[in-house]
Amino acid sequence: MKRVAMILSVLFAMMFSLVVAQAEETAPPAKPDKAVKTERPAKPAPAPAVEVTITGKLAKDMAKRGKPGEEKEYAVYSITDAQGTKYTVPAPKAAKGTAAINLDDFVGKDVTLTGKAKTQPKRGGKEGETVTTLVQVITVVAAAAQ
Repeated sequence: MKRVAMILSVLFAMMFSLVVAQAEETAPPAKPDKAVKTERPAKPAPAPAVEVTITGKLAKDMAKRGKPGEEKEYAVYSITDAQGTKYTVPAPKAAKGTAAINLDDFVGKDVTLTGKAKTQPKRGGKEGETVTTLVQVITVVAAAAQ
């Protein structure tokens, strides 16, 4: 009888140790502390606006914006230079104490536009392709007749 009790206690101890070992293997991994944050790569700084001068023909198009049935028309100005590059011209803002530039006076004429522009990589474009965006109009002068 002592032998049977001894064998049963040894078997019970072996089974218990196997169950504990399996429980440790299947335990979920420990979660990292919330204080540890993953580092995100820093966004590149926006390109600084540089002063540009563009000579070309100023054009005006009408575009619609808004929900169907509630659309509003607005003017979109663009200038095309001698190489055929088309730039969208933002609405000029008046400086303190001066009148705003009226682009309607220059539509269809050759003009020299001075403003500020940003050059950025083209979205979805090939490596090295860039887009130049006018962000501010400083002056618009009718080009001299030749």
